[in-house]
Amino acid sequence: MKYYVGIDVGGTSVKMGLFNDKDELLERISFNTRTVEYIVDDIYENINKLFASKNLLLDDLKGIGIGFPGHVDGSTGTVVYSNNLVAHNFEIVKLLKQKIDTFIRISNDANVAALGEYHFGRGKEFKNIVFVTLGTGIGGGIIIDGHMLEGKNGAGAEIGHMVISTNGQLCSCGRRGCFETYASATALIRNARVAMINNPTSLLWKYAKKPEDLDGMGFFDALAENDKVATIVFEQYIEDLADGLTNLANIFRPDAIILGGGISYRGDSLMEPLQNRLAKMIYGGQWNARVELMVSTLKNDAGIYGAYAMCTKLK
Repeated sequence: MKYYVGIDVGGTSVKMGLFNDKDELLERISFNTRTVEYIVDDIYENINKLFASKNLLLDDLKGIGIGFPGHVDGSTGTVVYSNNLVAHNFEIVKLLKQKIDTFIRISNDANVAALGEYHFGRGKEFKNIVFVTLGTGIGGGIIIDGHMLEGKNGAGAEIGHMVISTNGQLCSCGRRGCFETYASATALIRNARVAMINNPTSLLWKYAKKPEDLDGMGFFDALAENDKVATIVFEQYIEDLADGLTNLANIFRPDAIILGGGISYRGDSLMEPLQNRLAKMIYGGQWNARVELMVSTLKNDAGIYGAYAMCTKLK
């Protein structure tokens, strides 16, 4: 039997899964993300732990897939730039191959998560999907006929940085009005904190003594109690999110747009108004092909499944 390792590198932790060639996840582990000077050693050490836990030899390892945040050039195996992990022209594949001589493929983490969802999650019934992660920023992956749309040198699919509000709020990328500046989880809580300051009778104060203490759980607790301020903030958030999703639907016309990240699991309170607004705003409206909105089923495992899929599902 052949074995593969799927690796999802994050800003705070690295998740790793051991798979066999029957698409079975045999074991998963995670460890803290250290600076890039240590990450290759950490990956090597933990791959050894994975194989030892199943009494396997590294000779049985036939491939490693890696999802890494930032601009990743899969053709050269290089992390061109990652602001989260402070990496620039980091030749991770070359360095890892010096320790483990096996097939290794790498791509941007959101692209990889999309591939995982496409083959093993909610997207497996479709040919074309767009995967959108709602977190600190907005990440995305685009799968067309089973292939990742990575763009030139792997720098494409940065959907969080399309503008949805001309001359709008300043984004960390330097432009104004970017999608993630309005529709990320960070944007939702930032807007809720501002609204909280301007509305001293809001129930948001019940869940945070200071605006800077308000988190997602407190916001959604206030929303569940039908707090007027939280409701207004959430309705605006849905409008901004729907604007970006409609752009993606019009450009790619995928079978489905799949949402990931904590906010996506809010259920009907999020998905129903989003789907309704998308249906109204999409080009052609009710007379054109419908794009389904769905929630990720793999959740935090999408990255390791996608990394495995890079070894076995791509040509």
